[in-house]
Amino acid sequence: MLEIDFPDTPMLGIWQKPGARYLCIEPWAGIADPVGFDGDFTEKPGLMILEVGAERSFRMNIRLKER
Repeated sequence: MLEIDFPDTPMLGIWQKPGARYLCIEPWAGIADPVGFDGDFTEKPGLMILEVGAERSFRMNIRLKER
């Protein structure tokens, strides 16, 4: 069993390329444009804007646990 913790982001993306033999698990701060979104890029849900030269780190912890 996997235990996944992503404390620095509001969403977790789980996706797979069609036909691939792997699964991607990624902490996400934002998503693609919601259906019907026609606002400015800077108004996208989850967008984080950093000042020039600024840095931001994101953490994800994955634990494999026995049942």
